[in-house]
This record gives sequence, C-alpha cells and structure tokens, in this order.
Amino acid sequence: MKILLVNTFYYPEVKGGAEYSVKKLAEALQADGNEIIVLASGDADNDEIVDGIKVFRRKFHSIYHSYGKVNKNVVTMLFHRALDFWNPMNRNIIVDVIRKEKPDIIHTNNIYEITPIIWKTAKEYGIHTVHTIRDYYLMCFKTNLLKKNNVLCTKPNIGCRVYQYINRKFTKYVDVLTAPSNMMIKEVENRRFFEKSKHIVVYNACEFNKESVAINCAKKKEYSTITFVYLGGFHAHKGIDTLLEAFQNLENSNARLVFAGKGEETQKIKDAAIKDSRIQYAGFLDESQIAELLNRCDVLICPSLWNEPFGRVVLDAYQSGLPVIASRIGALPEIVQEGKTGILVKPGVSEELKNAMNRFLDDNEFLEACKRNLLAKLSEFEIRKQANNFEKIYTLLLKEKKIG
Repeated sequence: MKILLVNTFYYPEVKGGAEYSVKKLAEALQADGNEIIVLASGDADNDEIVDGIKVFRRKFHSIYHSYGKVNKNVVTMLFHRALDFWNPMNRNIIVDVIRKEKPDIIHTNNIYEITPIIWKTAKEYGIHTVHTIRDYYLMCFKTNLLKKNNVLCTKPNIGCRVYQYINRKFTKYVDVLTAPSNMMIKEVENRRFFEKSKHIVVYNACEFNKESVAINCAKKKEYSTITFVYLGGFHAHKGIDTLLEAFQNLENSNARLVFAGKGEETQKIKDAAIKDSRIQYAGFLDESQIAELLNRCDVLICPSLWNEPFGRVVLDAYQSGLPVIASRIGALPEIVQEGKTGILVKPGVSEELKNAMNRFLDDNEFLEACKRNLLAKLSEFEIRKQANNFEKIYTLLLKEKKIG
C-alpha cells in the first residue's frame, strides 16, 4: 500500500509527542513493506528523504506560521484561526502531492495550517481518509479545553460553540477516526464530532528492546536517595504548581526532584531550585539526554490538570524502569496501573501527590514491585502492534473501495 501520512510538522521539526509518534509509525509501516510518503509544513517547499522516508515539506498559506516568530495581535490571530477552519489556498498544494504520488490512503494527524480542506480534497479524488486525533484542536481555540484559570471547560461560550460547529461539519469527509485512548474517543463522541466516521482506539506506541527494558527494570539500587523527575512542557495546566508545592512540603531530605523541559513556568522552577537544593533544573533535553537522565532517576511524575490525550512520557519512563505517579485524569489511567506500575492521584491536590511520593520514599519494596510490572504493561504499546492495527484499517478501507 502507498500511504500519505500528513502532520503539521515532521522530524527533525519536533514540537511535541505527535512528531515522534508520526515518525515512528512511518518507519514501522515502511519496514513492513508499505510505501510511505509524508506531507508536512515548512518554511519553504522542499522534498527530502528523512531516515528512508520521502518527505514533502510545503509552505502552506496562512497569516503566520507555527515555525516562524511574528508579532501576534488579536486581529492577526482571528484571521489566522478563520483560515484554519478551511483554507482553499492550500488545496493546490495537496492536489499536487496527490497527483504526483497517487496514494491509496491518506492518514492525517495534526493539521494546523493544512486545515480540513485536505479531507474534502481526498474525498474528491476518491481516496479514503483516516484521521488520528492527537489533541483538541478541532474542539478548542487553545487546543486544551481549559479556561484561563486552567479549569476544565465544560460549558463553552458562544464563540467556542460556533468554532466547534464549523469544525464538526468538516469531519463528515473522514472515513475512520482513530484516537490514542478510550478517553479521547469518548470526548469526540460526547461533542458529536466525526459522527459519520468509524471510531477506533489505536494506542500510541514506542520502539524498544525487551531485553534492555528487562535489565532496566531488574536493576537493584541502594535508594539512599529517591529521585523524582518531571519531563515535558513547563505549563500551568501540566500541574507545575501542584508538584512544587507537594515536593516543598516533603520533609524527607533523601528526596530529589529534577525538571527537564521548557515553557512559561521555567523561571518559577529555577527560583524553586535556588531556594531548595533538592530541586534541579535540567533544561530542555534531546532524546539521548532524556534517556540518560531517566536512567539516573527513580520515579516519573505526571501531575497534569488537563485531559491528557495520551501521555507518551509514561512510556519513556517504563523503558527506563521507572514507575509513575500520575494524575487520575485524561488518558493517564489507561497507561498507569494503580498499585502495579505506579500511583494515581487526584489532579491539583498537592497533599495526595506528597503522600504518593512518600509511599515510594518509605517503601522501597513497593517501588521494586512496580518495576517488575513495567515490561508487561509497556508491551501493550509496541510499535509493531500499532502499525499492524493501522494496516488492518487501511486494508479494510481498500476492500470497501473495491466492493463499492
């Protein structure tokens, strides 16, 4: 099969977990004998081969671009988001790639700036479309379904309802919707998106060596200190304040906390590290540096306040033999097994988070028991399984096309 994978960015342009997910999927599908082409945005038109994958980078039409630095005022932002609904100027770019490559299936992911015009264009050319929803872009201007005070939005205002209504109409062109968690599928169904599409959960995945993971999980430590680690964006809705408050209230001098990432809460973390020598700011790290850091740590913390669509960082932790403390919100309870691979806590409640950290500090045997369960849980998210699941979806759509 020839598959056109579409995402706003593609490696080495990495903005978040979606870019890693799409790259790993592209490589796994191609290794299985499929021909993979990627369409992504770029600051100029460019065709290249990235780790064996053919990539078309195109400068899509927009008021401003996610990869550029511009002064964004209210007017430009409104025009930008208006074009994000449906940008007919991008149709010719999409048509050019379709005519050149003639894909059997178009599989879209994040489509900022590309816009849902790609779904209608695919339908016009008789190509089945799979869309993987990775965030709340179609449902929320901010893409996170949070109000200004980081409270979950349950009653959108009139502007947001209009935004959702328009985007909802465009989803009729998608044949199959996949999501990385059951929670995301329920969110889509509750908001009546993709009502004409088949809905299938296909978990995000990672590539790992089982023997290496088994070794990491079997490592015995002295635990003279327990090092907790936060890995990801330094944003308020990620629960940075809750984590800092919980850790600063820990009286155990053997506890350590490392922050790795970047975001608007960076200065707050740096200030906390100055006041408390147990806290370390590691900055933004690449993949190899992240693996090295995790190998020096003991427990990962995901204190999110919002409905995480998945939580790829949890898989990174499991690969390095780290149990996880996570908020009981979003898709995190689907990845973290309470009492088996970690502890789930109520989001935003620092006392619960502190108690969870104390559990690992006071009970080394519990920590070791969690580590013994990590490989079995991680095996549910093998990249080979994910690729096979998508191949089944593609094959089914192509069979339906032949019958039709």
